[in-house]
Amino acid sequence: GGTYNIATATGQDPDGEDVSDESEDPTPLDPNDPENPPVDPECLDCTVTPLPNNPSLELLKDGVFQDENNDGIAQVGETINYTFTVENTGNVTLTNVVVTDPLPGIVISGGPIATLAPGAIDSTITAIYVLTQADLDAGGTYNIATATGQDPDGVDVSDNSEDPTPLDPNDPENPPVDPECPDC
Repeated sequence: GGTYNIATATGQDPDGEDVSDESEDPTPLDPNDPENPPVDPECLDCTVTPLPNNPSLELLKDGVFQDENNDGIAQVGETINYTFTVENTGNVTLTNVVVTDPLPGIVISGGPIATLAPGAIDSTITAIYVLTQADLDAGGTYNIATATGQDPDGVDVSDNSEDPTPLDPNDPENPPVDPECPDC
């Protein structure tokens, strides 16, 4: 949340004796302001320069139908394999990143992601979902997953998934867009 340091000025007096002083901050931060970084108890006279942070992440969820019997049509009991791609789109390290998915019966493997540095991408979390008759009747599965992690202050940061390969809603071969879940 900031940089902490002390500079030292050293010179000699007319007798050649060293004279020095450690720096003080002419505009110290208010330690009671929650917007300021915390005071370092080992460096009470440090000059503290706050650095704005922007914790954020992005979750992509991509599904691929597995035609286990190779007949070209979906049937109850066949599966969809999901891959979750989590990217730290902020400027601070995130920890304990967990992907949750409310789709009933989905089995998620992998995670939590212990640490995710700014700009880092993790695609190690996957899931398998077994198709139901309701899915077949609807023409597809519709849902959104969520990734949640913590910033360095322990505050939750989350994002709802987007589909990196969305279907063309104008293609008559695709199932209709769910009006209750347009981002599914």
